[in-house]
Amino acid sequence: MKKIMHEIQQTELTITLASDITYAHVPYWYGTIMRPLQMNILMPKQPGERKTKRPLFIFFCGGGVQVVNKDVWLPEMVYFAKRGFIVACPEYRTYNDAVFPAQIEDAKAAIRFLKAHADVYGIDPERVAIGGESAGGNISLCAGVYNDEKEFDVGDYLDQSSSVQCVINYYGGGGERKERWYETQRQIDEGKRKSVNTIEQSLGGRPDQIPEVYDKASVLYHVKPNLPKFMFIHGTEDKLSPIGLVDPLYEKLQEAGNYVEYYVFPGLEHGDDRFYQPETKDMVIDFLNRCM
Repeated sequence: MKKIMHEIQQTELTITLASDITYAHVPYWYGTIMRPLQMNILMPKQPGERKTKRPLFIFFCGGGVQVVNKDVWLPEMVYFAKRGFIVACPEYRTYNDAVFPAQIEDAKAAIRFLKAHADVYGIDPERVAIGGESAGGNISLCAGVYNDEKEFDVGDYLDQSSSVQCVINYYGGGGERKERWYETQRQIDEGKRKSVNTIEQSLGGRPDQIPEVYDKASVLYHVKPNLPKFMFIHGTEDKLSPIGLVDPLYEKLQEAGNYVEYYVFPGLEHGDDRFYQPETKDMVIDFLNRCM
């Protein structure tokens, strides 16, 4: 059958994938060698379309800082790319490679790399958001609260700022690490959680052993005015990251005069698929369009 079609208008971007882009090299194998850290980038297919500078959304997947796979959430991120965002999904070091602050250093390295290559990927370096789910949400919170501080800027492209305009926290565990350690340990002791204490592993010890590290990793204690705009997305039935540990950070950010939108979903558990339905993704897009 042969059929002559009417003229079809292009109503959305055609997205292409730049995969396994190395953005940094970090120590590996007992510090004797270096290994690459990589990211995937979603962007318009046509080079000419990348002349329009688009907002950037950097998304970090979770895994308790125990495992990480930059590809896991890439299919869901296409939704954002189709609506005009450049989307990057970086990997970062787990606690098997390095403990805190390696993860925030990696996040800031990814931001600087993307800003340094803004012309290549069609990025507007003045409109950058970071976000993530679970452990990726915590990494994003750290990068946001330490937004304009140079302490965690190590590696390449140090002429670029690692500051961002927005932070999206999907069910990350809030900004206090000592209480998070005790909550995690309680769940393990009661048999409600079958794993090691990932807070202890990711920070390199117990709170009584390295209190200064727990203080530094607890962004709750380092909130100040003029931070990026925040969006929190959390379920009331989250057992891995109880919502009660998130509320204090929300309140502290507001007390300091920062802008926060906090969306609480009754009945939803950690990583619930309903967080990634079009309705919820449109909420995030609306926030980013208004706040970047």
